[in-house]
Amino acid sequence: MSRSVDLAAKVSAEVRGLRAEAYKTELMYFIEKNPGLSPYELAKKTGWSRGKVRYYVNELLKGNEIVIKTIKGSERVKKLIYPVKWIEMVDWTKIET
Repeated sequence: MSRSVDLAAKVSAEVRGLRAEAYKTELMYFIEKNPGLSPYELAKKTGWSRGKVRYYVNELLKGNEIVIKTIKGSERVKKLIYPVKWIEMVDWTKIET
C-alpha cells in the first residue's frame, strides 16, 4: 500500500511542477506581448489573483527573465514589468568561436 501512496505523491508533485512551469511560461508570454504593465494590471488582464501574479513574477525575476522598472508619480510608485531581451540573457563568455 505504501508504494501506491508514494507513487501517487510523486505523480502529484510532478503534475504540480509541470503546471507551475506552464503558468510561468504563460505569464512570460503575456509580458512579452504586453510590456510595461504593473503587477495589478497583469492580474486584471490575465484573470489571475494578485498573489499568483506576484509569485510567478518573483520566479521570473529569479531566472533573470524580466526586469521591473520603478516609476515615481505624484502620489504613488508604480512598478512596471518588462521582459529581458534574449540577447541580454546569453553568457557570451561561454560561447566558443
